[in-house]
Amino acid sequence: MSAHPSNADTAATARRNRKQFWLLVAIFFGPMLVAMWLYFGTDIRPPDQTNHGVLNSPARPLPDNLALQPVDGEPLGRGAFEDHWTLVQVLPAVCDEACKQGLYLTRQVWLSLDRRRVRVQRLALIDPAAAPALAEEAARVDPNLQVLSPGPDDALAQFLEARPADARQVYLIDPIGNWVMSYPPGWAPAGMLKDMKKLLKISRIG
Repeated sequence: MSAHPSNADTAATARRNRKQFWLLVAIFFGPMLVAMWLYFGTDIRPPDQTNHGVLNSPARPLPDNLALQPVDGEPLGRGAFEDHWTLVQVLPAVCDEACKQGLYLTRQVWLSLDRRRVRVQRLALIDPAAAPALAEEAARVDPNLQVLSPGPDDALAQFLEARPADARQVYLIDPIGNWVMSYPPGWAPAGMLKDMKKLLKISRIG
């Protein structure tokens, strides 16, 4: 005669099965429920954007009347921004220590891009009167920096709202000539580097 489980054994087995079921529910759905509670039930919410700069939404096309003058060579227009992502800094007539620090930081970000940096250029927009001396110094200490002076109407600096000039402010122009983002003074190099790596990874232009 075969033994049959008692009612007590059956009840214990049922309780054990229910515990295992709810343990599995907690393992699979617990993290999602916690995330939903954090997002909807508290003020601890993830930011809507993950970029570290100030995004222009929508992006703003550069003006057509650009006339940027290299120290040597023909004037450049919007074509100066084609095929590259461009980090623009507008320099004061006298590049003081804060100005030099701003240029140094963008150079470090550019170098940290490693092989991706061939897709990125750096441009300094300077007062025409300061162009020769500053361009000579830039060529000596920072040969990867393009030094240009604006045309008489200063169209680019006006468009970027870059007055008074502060080299710690950085503007990002995309390879089709749109101002897409800016970094106000005090930006973190690590944040800009993350933004640039992300853009270069997902972008099919430049």
